[in-house]
Amino acid sequence: MVEPRQNARTAPGFTLVEMLVALAILLVGVSSILATMSTGVDLRRTSDGRLQAELLAETALQRAQQQSFQKKADAHDPLDLQLQPLQDLEAEGFPGMRYGVSFTEDPARPDLVLARVQVRWLEQGEDVQAEFLRVLPKQEPFGTRVQRWLKEHGITR
Repeated sequence: MVEPRQNARTAPGFTLVEMLVALAILLVGVSSILATMSTGVDLRRTSDGRLQAELLAETALQRAQQQSFQKKADAHDPLDLQLQPLQDLEAEGFPGMRYGVSFTEDPARPDLVLARVQVRWLEQGEDVQAEFLRVLPKQEPFGTRVQRWLKEHGITR
């Protein structure tokens, strides 16, 4: 038995309008996924930069404690230290980042000092800066104190 030819209006399949609507819906979905992904990448880059800045601030504080806390030549008190700020230094191991450390002394608490670490870096061509504050004990570096103690007690290595 021969099947009769079907009319073009009743033929199975999709019409051109249905295909265009389906493509438009697909285009909107793919565009929103791509926009979400690019926002996620930007947020990741920003959070990576801030994490690196925090790590650099910790490193800078350790370096400042070793290099900036020096006993004055005429000092009689162990708290009589000269605090040298570190200014606009390039961060070794942190490409594109620079930092500085400054100190603020409080006459009410001579045993403590406020360290202010400023970290700068470029993020997508824009200069970004973060500031970290830490209260530190005002004392000579540990190695210097050990060396002085050994010398005072006549111990040689």
